[in-house]
Amino acid sequence: PLFRSKMINILKMSCDKLDEWLIDYRLKNEDTFIAVVRGKRMKNKERLLDEFASAFQFPDYFGENWDALDDCITDFSWLKEKKYVLVIADLNLVLSEIPNKYEIRKIFIDLLKTAKEYWNNPAQLDQWFGHIYVDFDIYIQVDGDLDTDFREILSIN
Repeated sequence: PLFRSKMINILKMSCDKLDEWLIDYRLKNEDTFIAVVRGKRMKNKERLLDEFASAFQFPDYFGENWDALDDCITDFSWLKEKKYVLVIADLNLVLSEIPNKYEIRKIFIDLLKTAKEYWNNPAQLDQWFGHIYVDFDIYIQVDGDLDTDFREILSIN
């Protein structure tokens, strides 16, 4: 099942079903760059940034901090596709091993929402860097219920 939270699509399914969904999605969207990041590999900020850098093939100058992540997911100049999809598997595990995880998780989700808004808003065309409208979708997968933090951050009742 697919649910929406304003800017982020929520896939309530097992990881096995997510694999099937990804195969089907890839077959239907050949011109799309799909970055899959795994919550089990993003339990702290450092590992989250590494997982994103790997999945999106960030350039060597990626600074491994929130600002650098924001810069890179609103650029994609090193990629050739015209549509981009981010899939976060096992969202509930993301940033789960850090103190004060609510605040850090909120920063992370807000950063993703800002990137989606940037790419999908033709009113924000950037005359300096040649920003054009780009299809950028975000899917998060959970097996079961969303963690309380993410439920609140994503404004899901």
